[in-house]
Amino acid sequence: PDICSSESARRGLSAIIDRSRKAADEEYLPDGNRYREMIAAEMAEGSADSLYQLRRSYVREKRECPTLTANMGTGGHNVPFIKDQWGIRRLSVAEVAQFQGFQPSADLFPKEMPSNEQYRLLGNAVCPKLAKLVAEQCHEALQQLEDGS
Repeated sequence: PDICSSESARRGLSAIIDRSRKAADEEYLPDGNRYREMIAAEMAEGSADSLYQLRRSYVREKRECPTLTANMGTGGHNVPFIKDQWGIRRLSVAEVAQFQGFQPSADLFPKEMPSNEQYRLLGNAVCPKLAKLVAEQCHEALQQLEDGS
C-alpha cells in the first residue's frame, strides 16, 4: 500500500490546494517564462482541477497526488503547478508538505530557509507515517531477537 499518498488521495486535491486565494506573486510563472507556454498548452487540453508537473521535455497531468521528486526545487521542473484565476503557479511549500504527509504547520522550516531548499528537503523526505511504520517494525524485530537469545 502507498502509505504516504493514500491519506492525501482520500482527502482530495481540493482539501490541500486552495484555489480561491491568491498565492504570493513569486509563485506564479510570469509572461515570457520559458516553461509557462509549455505548461499552459498542457493545461488547455487537461482538467482545470489537475496538477501539472514539468518533466525535462514534457508536462505531465496528475489528477491525484503528485510524485514529489528528490530534486524538487533544484531547477525549473518537478514542483507541481496548478492554474487558478490569477495564473499558473507552483504549489506552495505548505501544500507540498501536506502531500508528503506532514501536518499543516507554519514552523516546519526556519523562516530564513530559501523555498528551493524547503522543496528539496520535502522531495527527499520520508513521509511521517511510513517512518513510524518502519520504526515499529524494527522495534518489533529487535524485541523478537532479544526474546529469542
